[in-house]
Amino acid sequence: MRLIALSLLFAATTASAQQPPVATPEEAFAQLDRRLASIAATDSFSGVVAVARDGKILYSRATGIADERTKAPITLDTRFTLASLGKMFTAVAIGQLLDRGKLALTDTVAKFLPDFPNRDARRVTIEQLLAHTSGLGSYWNERYETQREGLYTLADYVPLFADEPLGFTPGARFGYSNAGYIVLGRIVETVSGMSFEDYLKRNVFEKAGMPNTGYYDRLGQTPNGAIGYSRGEKGELRDNLGTRELRGSSAGGGYSTAGDLAAFLHALLENRLLSQRTRELFTSAHSDGPFGPKSYGYGFMRRIRRDTLTAIGHTGGAPGMTAQAFYNDRGYALVVLLNRSGPAVGPVMSESAKVHELLRTK
Repeated sequence: MRLIALSLLFAATTASAQQPPVATPEEAFAQLDRRLASIAATDSFSGVVAVARDGKILYSRATGIADERTKAPITLDTRFTLASLGKMFTAVAIGQLLDRGKLALTDTVAKFLPDFPNRDARRVTIEQLLAHTSGLGSYWNERYETQREGLYTLADYVPLFADEPLGFTPGARFGYSNAGYIVLGRIVETVSGMSFEDYLKRNVFEKAGMPNTGYYDRLGQTPNGAIGYSRGEKGELRDNLGTRELRGSSAGGGYSTAGDLAAFLHALLENRLLSQRTRELFTSAHSDGPFGPKSYGYGFMRRIRRDTLTAIGHTGGAPGMTAQAFYNDRGYALVVLLNRSGPAVGPVMSESAKVHELLRTK
């Protein structure tokens, strides 16, 4: 969910290299499997990589330890923390309310949250929030560090950033904003009359067939969940239990599995979550971000290589967690969920993205 982590992640997934020719998807999967096995041998791969089509997983590899305390192995059913990948869920929720005529992209924060503490933010539009052009910043600050254990609802997050001035005039430029997605979640709650978590469960997760996706309990736990780890200065593993958000929010967090995310992307492509018109609108280019020109839509990243759009989805990254879920124009979905972070995860992300791009020609 932190911008630096996301930038490093996107850079890794867009690295270029010459690929040996393959004639079939099966050969592409075999090529990927060999490379992941090699990476795993260096202890740089702890997680799941899966490729699916029409919601069915065609290739998967699960490697590593989900919890160093119990030595529980990672499997295809392990639940991983999503970080900013969850912004796609928030965008879909807003898109559904747009489809139902409950809001318009030109509506301002003031229309739904007239008492929002930041007066300047009240004039920001839903469109600007979605595209990260609102001027709102983040909530990763000293207040978050001291109040993390009390962040259970979206309303709990607002005081972390409500009195901070906008970073720029709304609409002037791209500025990645976790705070903006908290505001979007509050709008979903106000318009629907439901908690954000309940709204997603009923209108996204159940509709897409995602029984293993949700938000952590009040202690930050879930059955069969992976603990996040990063390397210390001396190479020791450090868990992220004392730093990650306990429950997750509309800015990201929460958990899912590779199978559930494949189901989500399939439901999206089948227009079961959004109308085709809204899906195409939300996945079209709307802003230039740190990931390249015209690389962000409304809650969806656009992976572009050599001026060609190769995939649509989102990444997520923070200490101890790295994730991506993308689909391409041939309907192949790539899901990568790791309980590691930092430069060591780059090869896994890069090799997976290369094969996913290769599948566009098969």
